[in-house]
Amino acid sequence: VNWGVHFTHVNGTLYLAHIEDDATLARYLDVISKIRGIETEYARKEIPDKLLELPRRYLETVAGVLKKNHVPETVVPLVRLGHAITDYRKLLDEHDIDLLIVNTKDSQQSAMQAMAYALAVEIRHRPLLLL
Repeated sequence: VNWGVHFTHVNGTLYLAHIEDDATLARYLDVISKIRGIETEYARKEIPDKLLELPRRYLETVAGVLKKNHVPETVVPLVRLGHAITDYRKLLDEHDIDLLIVNTKDSQQSAMQAMAYALAVEIRHRPLLLL
């Protein structure tokens, strides 16, 4: 977030995005549908809401802290289900975003988070900052 603020033009727009993988969710919901005793329709409604609640609250908190500290940029939180590569590419184009900043830290990987690697390979029409 700090780097995003640093690289956003004064009074510009800072998009903070989180894309939760919908294919993984669909796989889990399919498994849930096969377990007797779990109401599938209820799970289909509640699980995505709960899954997106934490990143939504985090991004709202970040936006609040930036506003409280008089950061002049407009902060737009974007949280959704989808496919990360496709959706990040769409967001870059739809909002004419100049720079994509990606957190590459992953305790399970020695070099780089798998999604960050995939984004670095797939998104070549915009600059990337890999942290």
